[in-house]
Amino acid sequence: MGIAVQIRDAMITADGVSRDAANLRFWMVDREGLLYHVVSAEIDLPHQKEFYRPASEKWDEIIRVGADDASTWEGATPKKIRRRVELLDTVKEVKPTVLIGCSTASGAFTEEVVKAMAEALQQEDPGTKPIIMPLSNPGKLVEAKPEDVLRWTGGRALVATGSPFGNVNMDT
Repeated sequence: MGIAVQIRDAMITADGVSRDAANLRFWMVDREGLLYHVVSAEIDLPHQKEFYRPASEKWDEIIRVGADDASTWEGATPKKIRRRVELLDTVKEVKPTVLIGCSTASGAFTEEVVKAMAEALQQEDPGTKPIIMPLSNPGKLVEAKPEDVLRWTGGRALVATGSPFGNVNMDT
């Protein structure tokens, strides 16, 4: 949350936007999926509430229930059944220009996620490069390896990491 708060506060200062307007420029996805009004209310993490997507957005239509979370699961209650909007669904819907990872969820930025992001940006503006920042450390917990991101985007992505990685050579 700290990275988002710092960027949000800079947007308020530099761009003069309101706090609420700045918050709406973020789509926060954690290990449980997109933070939005229904699921987030069940989890109840007060420090995240200002970044919940509003009820007016119809994320309920693309909720996924994990295979291990079926309603027949013994002891299942609405709070125990994990309902989520996955990162891939969020990327396809929002078409972000920047992905920042600090989840320590190794491999969270999958090939499908990165390609969906890059393709959406390419369609909107061929000159726009995806900015992908897998910041988790140590390196074994990084959301994506730089060489993979660059391969998946044909070398178009701007990549910054929070762990040391070697140089990536792209054959052209």
